[in-house]
Amino acid sequence: MMRSPKNKEPSIRQRKDRDETWEVMYYDDFGVRRRPTAKSEDAALLLKARIMTELVLKPTRPADILSRTVQEQAERFLHDLPYVGLQQKTIQSYSELVRRHILPRQGHHKVKDLDVGSVESFLFSLARDGYAKNTIRLVKSVYALILDNAARDHVLEPNPLRALPQNRGSKKGPGKLSKSDRQKPVRPLSHDSLLRLYEAIHDMQRDGLIDGTYAILLTLYPKTGVRPSEGLGLQPGDIDFVGKTLRVCRSIETDGTLKDETKTGVERLVDLSDEMVAALRKHCEWLELELQYRGADEVPWLFPNEAGRPLDLAKVRKVFHRVLTHAGIHRHRLYDLRHSYASHLLNQGAPITYVAYQLGHANPDVTLRWYGRWLPSDKKSYAHLMDAPPAQSAATSSATKPQGEAAIGSQVVETTRNRRAELSPQPADTIS
Repeated sequence: MMRSPKNKEPSIRQRKDRDETWEVMYYDDFGVRRRPTAKSEDAALLLKARIMTELVLKPTRPADILSRTVQEQAERFLHDLPYVGLQQKTIQSYSELVRRHILPRQGHHKVKDLDVGSVESFLFSLARDGYAKNTIRLVKSVYALILDNAARDHVLEPNPLRALPQNRGSKKGPGKLSKSDRQKPVRPLSHDSLLRLYEAIHDMQRDGLIDGTYAILLTLYPKTGVRPSEGLGLQPGDIDFVGKTLRVCRSIETDGTLKDETKTGVERLVDLSDEMVAALRKHCEWLELELQYRGADEVPWLFPNEAGRPLDLAKVRKVFHRVLTHAGIHRHRLYDLRHSYASHLLNQGAPITYVAYQLGHANPDVTLRWYGRWLPSDKKSYAHLMDAPPAQSAATSSATKPQGEAAIGSQVVETTRNRRAELSPQPADTIS
């Protein structure tokens, strides 16, 4: 079956149900309608040109399809990733999983010969070689996406990875994570460890072992809960010294790319403590003096390097690990400073709606799922409230409610994240 003559040339349109999403509609050689998406009109035009090249100038032959290997199918999958609106770090992660795990073991196999038994054996081989459950889960997710594309190309039907048992109940399988496995990445620093961290930062800055810019940034992370990428994207104008808030609205990705939005796409105001306000005020004064000394133009970044650009995230991580060593603290990830902020606030009785807003979670349910175990449990009974008259019950409830909960709760903005289901498996340790 050939594609419909009236749709010989792919058409482009903007999706009305998704912001900044463009769709290229065409019929393949089998008459199946395809609708890949792109994140801009220019990207959609490039995608259209590539599709026309494949369909018109280099038509795919069924014989070629049937002889396609996993490596060839994976290369086609990776080639299309830049056109579907994924972040660069996600594309790099997919490419690395394909290169390190899928191609060495499966690349030579013909796609049409794959079945449930062969792909399950592949996953079990990763487990036997000692790879972590989460690594196997990610490999399985990316491999499933590759074979989804193969199924749409009629190379195989159905996708054998989608036909694997779901491993529900007591059954286990490669890449299956339990609830405790998913919460293992949450490792906040204890209160004592945070005090030792602050002391180490102060001592190392005093002795010239770390630069003052790194010192204030590493102090900011556990005191505000901003994501590492969000901290690098801060600018002096984001600070409201009178209102004691910090505007979080952009981020710097691992590759240095500026992203004019946060992970959830929602701008937020993070409260600052008095100590943090004083430290940031002093830091901004130092920035102004440094600019005057160098005779340089205004630098837009709150934490710039010597060239005036944002600090490199990899270097920030290295400095953080040096500080941990100096403080005698067991190895932690930089992201654990965000976990420390959330867990300590909740443990001290801060409303979960407040913590959710401060963290920038799209929904407080996310906060509860990852940090619920740090909620205080005073075992206090509230059953007597049901015996009080409605007016008295409401008044009592209002009096016992943590101060500011109602006001803060209204600030929590619930948004529906665009789930790119076909190209974005969510890793267990990726916490919003």
